[in-house]
This record gives sequence, C-alpha cells and structure tokens, in this order.
Amino acid sequence: MAVVAGLLREEKQAVRLVELGLAVDLKLGARLAGEVNYKFQGETVDLVKKLEIPALYRVELLGRTKSEEAISELEKALNDSDEWVRRSAAKALGNIGSEKGIKNLEKALNDSKSWTHEAIKALGNIGSDKAIESLETALNDSNENVRQEVIKALGNIGSEKAIESLETALNHFSWMVRHRAVSELGTICSDKVVESLETALNDFSWVVRRNAIEALGKIGSDKAVESLENALNDSNEFISAEFSLSNPQQLKQAIQQLITQNIVSKYQENDYGILYHFKGELNSVNDEKLAMITVWLKRKIDQKIQLISLKIISDYD
Repeated sequence: MAVVAGLLREEKQAVRLVELGLAVDLKLGARLAGEVNYKFQGETVDLVKKLEIPALYRVELLGRTKSEEAISELEKALNDSDEWVRRSAAKALGNIGSEKGIKNLEKALNDSKSWTHEAIKALGNIGSDKAIESLETALNDSNENVRQEVIKALGNIGSEKAIESLETALNHFSWMVRHRAVSELGTICSDKVVESLETALNDFSWVVRRNAIEALGKIGSDKAVESLENALNDSNEFISAEFSLSNPQQLKQAIQQLITQNIVSKYQENDYGILYHFKGELNSVNDEKLAMITVWLKRKIDQKIQLISLKIISDYD
C-alpha cells in the first residue's frame, strides 16, 4: 500500500487512501500519510493531527509519518505539560530526521533535565552538523549519562566535524566519555583517526587504552598496526621499570615527584578546560629513569586538576 500511496496523482485519492488506512489501523494510516506525494501531505498528515486519541499516542503516530508536515505539531508537543508527551515528541522529531526540528530540540537541551536524553538522541538521528555546537556544550553536563548520549549522537552524525568533536572529547575529564569517544572513532575504520587513537593508547584509564587497542585492531591498516607496536614497546618499558598493577602507589609517587621537579607548560585549551604538559624523567622502582610526558587537565567545570595521559619518550633534554 505504501508503494501505491506514492503513485497517486490526485489529492482526493491520497486523502481517501489515508482515511481508509486509519480506519483499519492507526499506525498503518499514519505511515501512509507520509508516503503519499509530498504535495498532498499537508492534508494527509492533518488527518493524523485531528485524531481524537490521547496526546501521547497522537505524537507517536505523527513521528511514524516521517513527514515534515508533522514538525510544527511536534514542536508544540515539546512544551506539553506531560513529560512523556515531550519525550515522545523529541523521539518523533529524530525519526523524521529533518533539520527543521533542530532549533527546538536544542532549546530542549537548555530547558529540560528530565528528558535531555531524548533530545540528544533525536539530534544524533537527524545527523546534521548544525546540531554539533549544542551537542558539544552538552558534553559539560553534570550528568554522566547525558555526556555518554552526546558521544553516541556525534558518532551517529559521523561527519568530519563530528569526528573532530570526538577527537577533542579524548581530552575530556571523564574517562567514561573518553572511552565512549574511542569506541565511536573505532567504528569509522579509517587511517584518518589513527593518530587520535594512538594518543588514547597513553590514556591514564586502562579502559580507554583497551578500547583504543581494539579500535586500532579493527582498523587493521599498516598505520594502525605500527601504533599498536609502539604501544607494546612502551608497555615493555613500564614492565622493565617494575611498574605494574600490583604497585600503583609507587607509580603515583613517581609521578608526583616528576611534577614537583619540572616546569609546567600550557598545551592547549578546549571546551573542557586547559591542558598542561609536564616533561621530565620518572624515577622507577629499580632506579631506572624513564623520559616521560604527562598531560593534565584543569577542568573548566570545577577547576580541579586531573591526570589524563602519560607517555614514554625517546629522550629528554
């Protein structure tokens, strides 16, 4: 029937088909309303808008039309007094996938905490670069689950600009955000993200490092394999210096000594705060000296300082 709907050349026929569809099954009728010729969808979608059914179900049906003619009604529903109606409206706008819905979904990010997840998912489903700035701002939300949804949304968008945002997120203060960003970059399977994933191999979180290894293995190119080999060499140096999971406190003390004896240099500033480099020699358990660079973040959200990554370098002047 959906194929037939698209072939109808007269508005009366299209409206009649949708009326019959709605009489048989509301979901079928809603789908048909969005399958007819675009010129007729104003009338056919209006049939769905006028259904005397609970608002929550009507909003769901409008989303099923996947028609831009439903957007204005769904935007009104974003302000409904019922939270579940608002959630459903956000999801419906994402299903339609039109850039026309972005503005009101972005507004929802600022006005609501209870259903922010749905607005973020919808922006990701729309898949437009126009939503990226708002999504980047949401990465500083205090709710970890919200930040995770943002990374998934950026992965769904998948554009060059979205990839840049994911690469920037590798410096986020939350290891959970960093590990999710690595996972999303890994799905791209391209040499263009290898350098960023190589940086993630030095992350202070073992979860992030593991994800980076898996992502590089999935890419499987010569460049990715070379990065994995370099990481293996760094790991062996740590082992020879007798740092391991069994003595984490000794590594912590060595890092503290490193930062008190060397000059800090500002590396860069991003949406999450200011990154600083400490370069120096790490005193190991067996008195070996490892030339290191450590990267620290002064978090914009609370001004706290945390270690992001550490990397062995070939020499230290």
